[in-house]
Amino acid sequence: MEIRVSPTLAVTLVAPDDLKRFKTVVEFGSDRLEDLKTALKTAGEVESKDAVWISADWLKSESGLADNSEWVSGFEGMLGYAAKHGWVRDGSPVMIRSHVEWPNDAAAA
Repeated sequence: MEIRVSPTLAVTLVAPDDLKRFKTVVEFGSDRLEDLKTALKTAGEVESKDAVWISADWLKSESGLADNSEWVSGFEGMLGYAAKHGWVRDGSPVMIRSHVEWPNDAAAA
């Protein structure tokens, strides 16, 4: 499961059925951290350049699989695994911590 943030600040969920990985890929430079905060307003929030919190409700909604009991079971398992590592923040909504990749930063290096 991957959250992608485009240079135009569009946020999309890619590979929602891949419950073994979870990351956020930002397709612009990390010098635009404020833009990332703006882009993620409905999906979650930015903790730092390296981590964001994504709403579990947003993930379910964007997955298109929330009515699939097998997917829901797998998603709950992913949440349980993440919680064991301190990557889940309870509340309303429940948030999951995601590491952030900035591929354009690597290309510039």
